Amino acid sequence: MATKIRWGLIILWTIIMLPLQCYCAENFFVLQSETYLGEFVKGRDKIRIQGQLLVMENNERVPIAGVFVELYANFSDGTWLFLGENKTDENGIFVFVVSVDNRFPAGEVILTVYYPGDILKGYEPVRAYYRAIIKEPQQNNTNSLLGMSVAIILLIMMFSGATMTLMKLSKHAHRARPVTTWLEILDEIITKVSRREFNFIMLTGSLLDALCKYFGRIPRASMTLQEKLLMIKEYLSEEAYNILKNMISLYEIQLFGGPYARSILMNTLDYDVWKHLL
Repeated sequence: MATKIRWGLIILWTIIMLPLQCYCAENFFVLQSETYLGEFVKGRDKIRIQGQLLVMENNERVPIAGVFVELYANFSDGTWLFLGENKTDENGIFVFVVSVDNRFPAGEVILTVYYPGDILKGYEPVRAYYRAIIKEPQQNNTNSLLGMSVAIILLIMMFSGATMTLMKLSKHAHRARPVTTWLEILDEIITKVSRREFNFIMLTGSLLDALCKYFGRIPRASMTLQEKLLMIKEYLSEEAYNILKNMISLYEIQLFGGPYARSILMNTLDYDVWKHLL
């Protein structure tokens, strides 16, 4: 019976004394040299976090050596990231060096150093917070301006070369195909009629285009020959209008009349009459 009472007293003493050996959170803390770490560029910089794990004993700061502390990153979008753990040295100092890689979104990040505590030693968990700003990398303005300048120079050179080429081609084109007036086209038609060449009728379109240009009228590309003729009707005499109208009729038969119609037209065409009319 006495033995049971003795063991009961020992257990009771242990229960009473154990809380007295625990250190409350106010006596256990992380000594931080700074809380704002600065701005860091993603993919280039590294964040260095340093602190000292201490406990107050008899009004003195005693370092907690040889224990592991953890580091977490808490982002503004509510997500978090475990970055690793570090062991305190004999002075209770821990150091984390973290590369700012693609895991870090741009914006503010709260870095939390967490010590889970030690029940056997009576150490309660404690946290320390650090703040940093993460920025996206920016292109070098000098390189960008240099690249833009080179691109502009190349474009100017290409444009100049293209312009010179077009000018040369234009000169050659003018030499090869001089601008013809309606009188020149009409002379060519009369020459073909005199030679009894039936293909004189194929110059009808060119003659109408030249007349439109002469009278300052610009026909649409989709206009038919009849529509072009109506456009310049007010500038023509009735006789000239009728001659051109008949030429258009012959032109349309030649193009759309079929072999039989073209054969009849070629055999019945009076070149002398056309020479007189023209």
